[in-house]
Amino acid sequence: MSPLKTIFFVALTIGTLATSPSSASQFHGNEEVGTNHDEEEAMREMHIKWMKEHGRVYNTIEEREMRYQNFKATAKFIEASNKDTSKTYTSGFNALSDLTDDEFQRLATCAGGRVPPHSSPTNDAIYIDDAGLEDVREYVDWVDAGAVTSVKDQGLCGSCWAFSAVGAVEGLNKIKTDDLVDLSVQQLIDCDTHGYNKGCSGGYIDKAMKYMSDIQQSIDTEEEYPYKGVQSPICLAKPEGDYSDIITVTGYAFVSPNEASLAKEVSQQPVSALVDFHDPEFKTYRTGVYDGHCGQNTTHAVLVVGYGGDVVIGQEWWVVKNSWGPQWGDGGYIRLPKGVNLKDGPCGLAMSAVVPYSESEGN
Repeated sequence: MSPLKTIFFVALTIGTLATSPSSASQFHGNEEVGTNHDEEEAMREMHIKWMKEHGRVYNTIEEREMRYQNFKATAKFIEASNKDTSKTYTSGFNALSDLTDDEFQRLATCAGGRVPPHSSPTNDAIYIDDAGLEDVREYVDWVDAGAVTSVKDQGLCGSCWAFSAVGAVEGLNKIKTDDLVDLSVQQLIDCDTHGYNKGCSGGYIDKAMKYMSDIQQSIDTEEEYPYKGVQSPICLAKPEGDYSDIITVTGYAFVSPNEASLAKEVSQQPVSALVDFHDPEFKTYRTGVYDGHCGQNTTHAVLVVGYGGDVVIGQEWWVVKNSWGPQWGDGGYIRLPKGVNLKDGPCGLAMSAVVPYSESEGN
């Protein structure tokens, strides 16, 4: 189900998320966390079931104990977060639940931060004309329209910049050709390495767009150049322009840094953008409209795939596709409040958005 169709008031549903500790597939983070012996044993059993659910294997006893302590701390964090009924979102377990704080911060720091045109590494960035802002649709859902591929998991590779940029081209390809094709993130990681992008060590979404437009004119498919989650020293890209089944990417442009301009572009196609996901609440986000803490340290790249709202509760939101796997968040998506920070957007979402374009209707 599309995230836009989940229009209930999440704060009222927290009680429905309680799960049985006997079912690892139903972890939602409402189990009581205590300190006595029985509760400690129950916590360890919960960790074992979580390990099986996520295919986690540790190499040493020391690593397993360290990961267990991380998991236990996450469980306590989830319990405390879900007790706050003023929140419009809930927290829960996912594949990130045994990460250290440093590991999570590295995961949330995989893209170049806000880069205005006058200081951009490309020095040739342009902004899109804002004409027509008054004609923007009230509701947009590119997931429901079939222009968004399945949620992917970047793993511990700092490749969010590549997933974000590729997702925007996937959407544009669907809109132009009516074909939804998974495109190669790995090609950007392996091949877009001669400038500011650094593979699994992070990169810029505008530089990824530049590679796909100015250098290659497109990108390979995921099937032909699959994701490995590590950077290879060998680039296996096809010769320039040899992508007959995919649109020719002829350019890219920045979106003016405000919510109105972002809405205009999202109404036309999925948009690549940067956000600040450093707060620990993002590590455990489960569902609902995130109204927790975040700043404007926009070093994580995502794909904005729609916006909507609920007139009954008077709330609007952006729908954002992440690259932390489908078990994170609401099937891999997060909803951020719309209309609260009109200038920069929630968590800086409107500050550094970029769109690809293609002047051709087909290839």
